[in-house]
Amino acid sequence: MNYLVHKHGQQHGPFSEAALRQKLANGEFAPMDMAWREGLPGWMPLKNVLPPEMPPLPGVPAAPVPPPLPPGQTSPQPVATLPVPTEVSLREPVASPTPHRTFSEGVSKPAWKRQRTWWPWVLGAVILCGFGLLFTIGFLVLQKVNKQVTAASSAEKPLFEDRAGHRTVWKKSSHKASGPAEDPPKEVFEKVRYPSDAGSLVAYVTPDPKDGKKHPAIVWAHGGFGGISSYFWQEASKYDDQSARAFREAGIVLMTPSWRGENDNPGRFELFFGEVNDLLAAVKHVKTLPYVDPNRVYIGGHSTGGTLTLLASTASDEFRAAFSLGGMPDGRDVLYAGEGFGNTPYDSLKERESLLRSPIRYTRFITRPTFYFEGEDNPTFAESAQKMGRRAANINVPFQAFTLPGTHFDIVHPVTSLVARKILADTGDTCNMSFTDAELRQAYDEAFSHTLGTVLTAWLTDGGDLTKALKDLDADDAEPRTTKHVKLLKQTIEKLRAAPAGPVITGQIAALTEICDSVTDSDIYDALVDEVLPAINSWAKKRLGDSATFAAASGEDPSEAAQFLQVLQYVLDYGETGKARPLVVVAARNGVGQEDYTWTSLFNTFSTDPEQMTLLVKDLKGSLPPGFAGVALLDSANQARLKDKWKGVHPFDSAAGVALLQEWLESRDTETTSYAHSAAVGLAYLSPTNRAKLLPLALAHPDEEVRLEAAWSDLKNEGTTGLDVLKKACLDVHRSSTAKRYLEELKHAADIPAAAKEPEFAAKATMSEWLQHPNELGAPPLSLEVYDKTELYWPPRQQKIPLWLFKFTYRFDSNEGEAAKEVKTSYGMVGTVTWSFFAEDAAAPTPGHLYVKHCALELEHQAEDEEDEDEDHKLDKKKWTTEEWRVEARKQLEKSNPGRSFE
Repeated sequence: MNYLVHKHGQQHGPFSEAALRQKLANGEFAPMDMAWREGLPGWMPLKNVLPPEMPPLPGVPAAPVPPPLPPGQTSPQPVATLPVPTEVSLREPVASPTPHRTFSEGVSKPAWKRQRTWWPWVLGAVILCGFGLLFTIGFLVLQKVNKQVTAASSAEKPLFEDRAGHRTVWKKSSHKASGPAEDPPKEVFEKVRYPSDAGSLVAYVTPDPKDGKKHPAIVWAHGGFGGISSYFWQEASKYDDQSARAFREAGIVLMTPSWRGENDNPGRFELFFGEVNDLLAAVKHVKTLPYVDPNRVYIGGHSTGGTLTLLASTASDEFRAAFSLGGMPDGRDVLYAGEGFGNTPYDSLKERESLLRSPIRYTRFITRPTFYFEGEDNPTFAESAQKMGRRAANINVPFQAFTLPGTHFDIVHPVTSLVARKILADTGDTCNMSFTDAELRQAYDEAFSHTLGTVLTAWLTDGGDLTKALKDLDADDAEPRTTKHVKLLKQTIEKLRAAPAGPVITGQIAALTEICDSVTDSDIYDALVDEVLPAINSWAKKRLGDSATFAAASGEDPSEAAQFLQVLQYVLDYGETGKARPLVVVAARNGVGQEDYTWTSLFNTFSTDPEQMTLLVKDLKGSLPPGFAGVALLDSANQARLKDKWKGVHPFDSAAGVALLQEWLESRDTETTSYAHSAAVGLAYLSPTNRAKLLPLALAHPDEEVRLEAAWSDLKNEGTTGLDVLKKACLDVHRSSTAKRYLEELKHAADIPAAAKEPEFAAKATMSEWLQHPNELGAPPLSLEVYDKTELYWPPRQQKIPLWLFKFTYRFDSNEGEAAKEVKTSYGMVGTVTWSFFAEDAAAPTPGHLYVKHCALELEHQAEDEEDEDEDHKLDKKKWTTEEWRVEARKQLEKSNPGRSFE
C-alpha cells in the first residue's frame, strides 16, 4: 500500500510503509504531518495513518526481513531438494547368506548400501544444478529489471516522438475549472485568445506600450490548477507571489496562458500532457505580436507551471531559455501508483502514463538553456532536480538546478526579480545567461533581509530591543513560516527565561506570542504547539513564582500585568486548558491585572468546558479573584449555566461569594453598575437561602436593567415577585422589549399584557431598544413620538408592510462640558430594518423623504450581499453614490405605490 504525505504546502510520495517509517525515523517527516492512503476518507495525521507495528512474541526472535523481490515475482523461487533416506525400503531384495567379512576384504556391499554411498554425490549435483538454475533465472530477471530501470530513467526518443501513438484512457477527475477568466485592468493586461490543437484558449498579455520598440517576452505558466485569474494583477505577499509581476514591471512583455479544460477553454484536463502543446502554442502566438522580439522569447512557470516548463524544454527549441520554479522533475516518483496531486485523470497504475510526464527521462533532449530553482524546504523536488542536473552535466546538456534557502513558495518573488534583470541584460544573438548559487542567495537574502528569522538571529547574537525589532516587522515578515523560525523562537524564549524577571522580559515574551499567533500554516502551527508553547508555559510558571517582583496587586507594574495576561491567553488558546489552568488560578488569586478586561476571555475559555469549569471553581473556592477579574469569573459561570454547558455549583454560591455579590449590589458607583448587573443574573444560580438574602437588594437597585435581571432570576426559580416586575416593565416603552423577551424565554408569554402587544406600542418599544444600543444613543431618548405610520409596498422586501416613522430627541455632548450639551432631534423607522438617522437634515424632513432614504439604504446593502450573475452590473451598482441610490429608491417606491408622493 502506498502513502502520500503533505508537508510545507507540498505533497510527497508515494512511499511504501517501510520507506515511510524510515523517513519518520530520520526526522524527514513528523508524526503530526498530514498523510493519506487508499481507503481513508481524507487527510489525517501520519501517526493515525500508519498501521501499528506488531512487536515480536515474547521469547521469539523477530524474523529477518527478506531482500526485495524482482518486479513481477511474488514469492522466492523454490529450491529443488531430494529427501535423504533414513531406513531400508521394505521392497529391497534379500541378499544371499555369505560368510562374515569386513569391508576391507573387498566383498561387495548389498545393493541398498551401495546406493547410500553415492547418494551424497547425487544430492550435491542436484543442489548445484538448482543453484545454477536459480543463478541463471536471477541473472535474466536482473537484466530485465535493469532494462526497465534504464527505460524508466532515460527515454530513447524525444518527448513528442515518445508520446506518438500513445492513447490515454481518461477517467473522472476531481479537477474543476475556475470559470471564465476575469477581465483584467486595461492598463495591465489584454484578455486574448490564442490557437492550440485543443481549440481557442484564453490568456492575458501585456498591451502594446506603443513605443515602436521590440521587447523581450516571457510566457509564464501559472501554478496550481483551474486557470488564470485576478491574482495576476492583485497585490500579493512576497512569500507567495503568483503574479509574475516582476517581468511586466521590468518592461518585459508577459503572457499568462490558460490551458485546455481550464477557465472556459475547450478540451479536457490532461495533467501535464496536452498542456505542453498549449504552452508551446502560446510561445508561437506571442512571437507574432508586433511589439515582441521573436528572438528573445522565454518560458517559465511555478509549481505545476514549472513542470510544464521542464517538459516543454525537453520537447522544443522555440524559445531562448526556460525557467522552472519548483517544477516536478520526476513524474514517476510523484504520479505513479498514487494520488499524485489528488486529481489524476487516468489510471495511476499505468506506469507509462507517469513516465510520459516525467521531465528527467528526457534530459538528453534539452537544447535551450534551462534553469531550475526550488526551496530547501521541498527536498523531494530539489533532490530530483539535482539528480537531473548531474545527468545533464555528464552529457553536456544546458540544464542547471539550484536550491535556495527558502520554501517552495517564497523563492518565487526573489527568483523572478533576478530572472527579469537577467532577461533585460540578455541582448546577444544567443542566450548568454547564467546563474550562481551566490547571487541567488544574495537575491533571496535581499528580498527577506528584515524578517522574523533575521531579527531573532540578530537578537540571539547581539541582544538589543527585541520588542521594538518585532513591532517594526511588516505583518508578512513577522509570521513564522519555517521550522527554522520555530527553532529560533524556542531559543529566544529559553534565553528570556534564563534572564532576570521583570517588565522588559514580560513585554518581549508578549511580543513573541503575538508573532506566534499570526501563523497560518498548519504544519508550523503544530510545530509551535509542540516546541514553543511548552517553553512559554515554563516561563509563565517561573514568572508567577517570582513573588519578589510579581506577587500581588500592590506594587506590580500594570502594563506588565496586562502583557502577562496576554501571554496567559496565548497559553490557553494554543495549549490544553487543563495544563494552563494552574497558571490562571495562581494569577487570579494573586490579583494579577485584576482590572484588566483580558480576564473575560480567559475565564470564558473554561465556560465551554464543563470538566475544566468544575476544576477551576474548585481551585478558586474560598479565594475568589478581586476586582473585575471576579466579575469576569461571575460572568463566565453565569454563561456556562445559562447555556446549560455546565451544571456545577456556582463559584459565588458561598459565604465569600455572597459577600462580594452584596458589595456590588449595594454600590451606587455608576462606573461599576455593570458589576451589579452581573450579580443580579448570578442570583438565578444560587441556593434559595442565598438568593433570598440578595434578591431585595437587586430589586431595589436604582438601575432599571439590574432590576429586570433580578426579576428574571427570581422568575427562573418560579418566584412571583419577578413575574410582577416583568409584567409591569412590559408597559414601559423603554423596557418593554426586554421584559417581553424574558417572559417568552421563561415560558410566560401568556402573562404579557395585551397593551404591550399593540402594534404601535410594540413598534415604539422596538425603536427605543434600538436607540439604547451602545452603538446608537446608549440610553433611552429624551422623547419618542410617532412621526408617520403607513402601509407601503416595500421594494427591498417585495411585499406590502406596515411602517412607522419616529421622531426622537436626545442630548448631544460637544465635549465642552455639561453646559454645552444641547438637545437635538432626529428620526428613525421600524417595520422593516430598524434604523435611525442622526441630524442629517437641516429642516424637518417629509415622511416621503425619510422613506426614500431608508429604502435606498436597504437596496444598497442588498446589492452588496446578493449574488448577482451579471458581475459587471453588480460592480457598477457598488460604485453608485448615495444620491444615485436615492434616485433609484424613489423610482421603485413610486412605481410600486401609485399615487403616493416621496418628495
